[in-house]
Amino acid sequence: MFYGKPLRLSFSKKDSDFIAKLKGSFDSSLLKKRKAVQQDGERLRDLKMKRKLIDKVMRLRMQQEQSKISGDNKLGANSQFQRGVGGGMGMPEVYKILFIEKISKTTKQETLEDMFGAYNGFVEVRLIAEKGFAFVEYLSDDYAAYALQDVKTANSL
Repeated sequence: MFYGKPLRLSFSKKDSDFIAKLKGSFDSSLLKKRKAVQQDGERLRDLKMKRKLIDKVMRLRMQQEQSKISGDNKLGANSQFQRGVGGGMGMPEVYKILFIEKISKTTKQETLEDMFGAYNGFVEVRLIAEKGFAFVEYLSDDYAAYALQDVKTANSL
């Protein structure tokens, strides 16, 4: 017993990296493979988190749009999802929000606002710097498509 909890002890099946280096049997290709697997796992976790966040935003926008159609306002007047959500036939304009990823963690919101605010119809930037992505919202999908195309062509030069 260790601090009132049972210990699980067993023999190691392989030498640790440190011991293998001391013995001279260390294979650096295994370390590279482990790092690659770890990076893939981190990338997949990040993608899952981004997808969950996007799904949550979409669900909230759908609920807000449905409440607009039915006439009741469950989200309240101060909700951030209240402004700028349009669309016909009860569907939100999902393509009016651009998703930008692989942003440096040191990027400031003002920088993105300056970059994307130069295009007509700009509403706001929501930066999640810790995760390295942002959402840029425009008044309509036309404005968003124009900004997306222009930024893509500017970055490809």
